[in-house]
Amino acid sequence: MKKLFLSMILGAMVLLSACTSPVADELITYQNEEIAVTYVNLMEEAEEVFVAYEQMAGMENFEEAEVYMEEEVLPVSEELQAFLSNIELEQEEVQAVNQTLIEAHDTLHEALEMDYESFQLINGGQVDQGLEMAYQSQGVFEEAEQLLMDFEEERDTLMEEHDVELEEVDEG
Repeated sequence: MKKLFLSMILGAMVLLSACTSPVADELITYQNEEIAVTYVNLMEEAEEVFVAYEQMAGMENFEEAEVYMEEEVLPVSEELQAFLSNIELEQEEVQAVNQTLIEAHDTLHEALEMDYESFQLINGGQVDQGLEMAYQSQGVFEEAEQLLMDFEEERDTLMEEHDVELEEVDEG
């Protein structure tokens, strides 16, 4: 469910352009500075939190999962949302790409909140309702994954339109 967010190919990538335009320049800055550095660093920090949460939920340790969700997972998700929402962009085309990524993370956060509510219900003795809520959250996680794929497609299309290439960078 959240694995797609954790295995994004955006990490060690930079954009290069054969020609310049305001859109190409902003897209390069957006990818190289905002996404490849800050966003990926935030996602790497979030990965540890998300993995621990999935392990707790998978072991049906709902009480610990509820506390961990409230104290760790939701705050990390909110930090990612705030970061993406505060990126300042001038070019409408790049703003649209970023908006899709914001929508993906907003939808992910909605699914996480549904999981949190499901833990509250289960821990409060309303097991059937909690399990139903957890089941429904899976559909919201799938929506978030689709939005992330839409982001990548929109970014790639914009790159192609402006003769910008994604190049892998050797991190070692």
